[in-house]
Amino acid sequence: ETDPDFSEGLPHSLGDALRRLHEDLGHEKVLEKSVATIHAGIEEFAQSVGDQPAVAERFAASLGIIGDQGRLSDRQRLAVRRISGLVIANALIFQEVLSGTDARVPTLQAILAHRDTINALRAAWRMIVEDINYYPIFHIASGVAEGISRQADVTAALHGLVTAALRILSERSALRHDLMGRIYHRLLTEAKHLGAYYTSIPAATLLLKLALEPGRWPNRTWDDLDDLKAFTVADLACGTGTLLMAAADALHDNYVHASASAGEAPDTNALHEVLLGSVLHGYDVLPSAVHLTASTLALRNPEVMVQHPELYSLPLGGDALRLGSIEFMGGEAVPA
Repeated sequence: ETDPDFSEGLPHSLGDALRRLHEDLGHEKVLEKSVATIHAGIEEFAQSVGDQPAVAERFAASLGIIGDQGRLSDRQRLAVRRISGLVIANALIFQEVLSGTDARVPTLQAILAHRDTINALRAAWRMIVEDINYYPIFHIASGVAEGISRQADVTAALHGLVTAALRILSERSALRHDLMGRIYHRLLTEAKHLGAYYTSIPAATLLLKLALEPGRWPNRTWDDLDDLKAFTVADLACGTGTLLMAAADALHDNYVHASASAGEAPDTNALHEVLLGSVLHGYDVLPSAVHLTASTLALRNPEVMVQHPELYSLPLGGDALRLGSIEFMGGEAVPA
C-alpha cells in the first residue's frame, strides 16, 4: 500500500478542494461523453476531406500552420484537418450560445434546415464578425469555412459536426470544464510535429493557485472589481488557454472568498466581464490556439458575452522575420 497524499492549506483551501472534487465527480462522466461525441464528429470531418490535399492547404493558411519548406506532410495534413474540424465545432457551439442572446444569430437547427449548410454557416459567421465582433473566435472559423469543398461526404460530415455540437449543448456543464482544450490535447498526438507543447490541466491549476494565493498579494482588494481591473495576468504563449483558465478559476476563488469575508454577495457575472475584458491577456502565434482560448474562456459563463477579450495572434517569421511574443522584450507592444 502507498501512503495517502496530503497537502497543507488554510481552512478555505479545504473548501476549494471539496468544491472542485464535487464538480469533478459530478461532471467527469458528462465530460468524457462530450469529448467522445465531438471527437467522433471531428474524425469524420477529417476523413471526409482526406483525399483533397488542396483543402488541407487552405485550412493550414487560415490556421497559421506552415509545413517544412512551405509544404505540409501527410501527418501535418491530418493534424490540420482535425484542428479545422475542432475550430468549426467550437464555433458552432459558440454560435448556438450566442443565438440565445442575439436574435440576429441563427440557431444550429436553422443551419441544419438550410438547403446549403456551408453557405449558411459562412454567412452567419461573416455577419457575427462584421456586426457583432467575437473576432478571435469567428474570424478564423470563417476562414476555415471558406476552404470547405462542396462534396457530398464533406457536407454530411459538417452536418455531423452540427449534430455533435447540439448534443454537447444539451450538457451545459461540460462547457465550463475546458472541454475544447481537453479535446485539443487528445487530438494533437502530432503536437510535437507542429512544434507545440501543451500544459496539463492539473499542473496549470497548481501553478496558478500558488501564484495567486491572496497572501502573496497583501495590497490587493480581491472583492473590489474596480481594483481588480488594474490587475493583469498574461500568458505570452497561451496555447489553448489552459493556464488562463486556471488563472480565472483562482481569481474567481479569491473574489468569492473576499466577498464572503466582507459580508457581500459576489457578482460572478460582473467578475466574468472584468476577467475577460481587462485582467486576462493571451498571445500566441497560432490563430487556432487563440480561437480556442477565446471560446474556452467565454464559455466559463455562457450567459455573459464579452465581445472584446484581450487575446491576440502575433506574427511569426515572414519577410520581417517576426518573433511572436519574444518581441515584447523590446517594449510593451508588438508592432502589428
